Parts: sequence; C-alpha cells; structure tokens
Amino acid sequence: MNANNLLSIITPESLFSKPDISIIKKEYHNLVKVWHPDKNPDKLANEVFQHIGTLYHQALHKVETGIWVLPSIYEFISLEGKKYRLHYKKQHSFELGEMYIGDTNILFAIPKANHIFFENAHNTISKFKFANDTMKKEMTRWLPNIKYILPSHQYDYMLIGKGQDVVLLKDLFEFFKRKSPPPEHVAWIMSSLLNICCYLDYAKLSHNCISLDTVFISPRGHSAYLYGGWWWSKRVGTKITQVPARTASLMSSQQKNNKIATQSLDLDMVRAVGRELFRDLSGAGLYQRKEIPKPVSNWMTSTTSGVAVEDYRNWRKVMEKSWGKPKFHDMKVKVEDIYA
Repeated sequence: MNANNLLSIITPESLFSKPDISIIKKEYHNLVKVWHPDKNPDKLANEVFQHIGTLYHQALHKVETGIWVLPSIYEFISLEGKKYRLHYKKQHSFELGEMYIGDTNILFAIPKANHIFFENAHNTISKFKFANDTMKKEMTRWLPNIKYILPSHQYDYMLIGKGQDVVLLKDLFEFFKRKSPPPEHVAWIMSSLLNICCYLDYAKLSHNCISLDTVFISPRGHSAYLYGGWWWSKRVGTKITQVPARTASLMSSQQKNNKIATQSLDLDMVRAVGRELFRDLSGAGLYQRKEIPKPVSNWMTSTTSGVAVEDYRNWRKVMEKSWGKPKFHDMKVKVEDIYA
C-alpha cells in the first residue's frame, strides 16, 4: 500500500483488520516500522506516519467504547455489556447523529451530547394518540414503530422497524441522478405526506423536519413514511427552541419571530419536498418544465392554507386537473436498484 492509498483511508476500520487491541497494536507497530520518516525516504512519509497514528488512537477509542463500524456492519455494546450488530445498506449523517438503513430496520445513533433531542423523539413517538382503533390501524403504518431503545456509554440508539421495500427518499432522489422523478410519482408522495400531516393536525403535533432525509417511501406500494426527524417535534402552540438548518431556511420571518410550533410549518416543508424532488427548491423554473402540469407548479409555489385537511383537499383537486381520475403508475424502481 503506497502513501496515497494510506492517506485516503479515513476510518480505522479500513486500516486495522479486527477490533482487537492486541492485533491493532501489532499492525500499528508494523506500519510504523515501514513509514517512520527517519527510515522511509518517501516525501509523504511524515504525513503518513502522523495519519497512521491518528487512526491508531481512533481505533483504540472505538474498541474501548464498543463501537466498530465494518463495511455494511455496525457493531456496538450496550450499557448492559451486550453486543449488537446491524447489517446495513446505507449510512447517512445528520445534524444530531448517524442513521443506518438495513433490510427491515433503521438504526439511529445519537451522541450523548444530544440526549435531550433523543428523549424528545422517544416521548413523542411513545405517546402518539388516536381517535379510535380504525385511525390507529391506518396511521401507525406511516409512523415510526420503535423496536428497541438501547443506550451505550457514548450513544443512545433507537431501532425503528421498516418494510423490505421501503427506502429513504433522499436515496431514491440520488438514484435519479440529475433527473427528477416523474411528476405523477412526486404526486403520490405529496398525497402520502399530506395524509400524515392530517394526522399530525389531529394529534396537535408539529414535526418540524419533513425532508428528503426523514421521509421513507415504498416505490412499489406508492406510500410514504415519516420515520426520521422526530428529534425536533413539538406540540402545536409550544415554543420552538431549536430547528435543523434546513427547517430554519424555510421558515418565514413571522415563524422565526414567533418561534411557536404550528401546522403550517410542516405543510410548507411538504411543498418544499416536492420542489426539491423537481430539483428546483425556489420553484422559479417549474413553469418552464413541460412535463410538470401547470396546476402542480401553481400548488408547489403557493402558500399553504395552514390547515392540513384543506391542503390535502386542494391537492386532490390539483391531481384531478392534472391527470384526471387516479391511476396507478408503476415506478419501475426496486430496492435492489437503489441499494445495490
């Protein structure tokens, strides 16, 4: 392995073979013998030597704290000393921690420094209320179902269940590369999200983080799930103390000044998700896109009514004007395509 190869390694798991301190020390000393600047004439030897030392100390810390991330495998040790392992398809970082997407589970890893946000999400999800069993059966399909809460010394972990055909909306978006998903598919994603907003309105909750990074979808089932972002949720009418950067960028001056949780903020973010899927967050260029029906462009750039049921009703009219009676359009995208 040459100097450039070594310098390109950014995680200790990629340099050392096993999460075993004795093996790590042995491999480290072997590398030091080769790359010590007093013995190696390579002009990058000193830089490589220091880089190896940094990865070495990171490796020791990860072993001591029970965190060792292998390619597609996340391992950690709980406070009770039990080891857990998740095989994951995709990993994403966000403002408060890490998210690992597996076949049937999503693992959120939140550093202890952000424990207050973790507790907020846990309390909100645990206390979802429903008018009756019919509403509960309908809505729990689209909301997070916590399988486990697992604290460790360094992180709080939340394991959420998901279907095998469910993918992160951001991953679907990136799958299309520079193109946008077809408008008719953006349409059913909007419908699903507005349906969830109708529930949030009933529950008097403001999610405050509806985005490509928190919404999951089933391309096959034409449904959306709001599994992420609950760290920022608030009861409607209460004070908003902090929001993620994306939410702050979408808030109106009035919302920023009032700092009060409202339904309208979630409804604004649903429209923003639609514009992002069309790769035009401002919406200024939507009217020039022939493939996007004009009623859709108008709705995407319009102001929310502030009432989820009314927005949902208006959106149904937009879809009927754009495409007529509802029809199923096969997205022709599989989970295997996105998480190859």
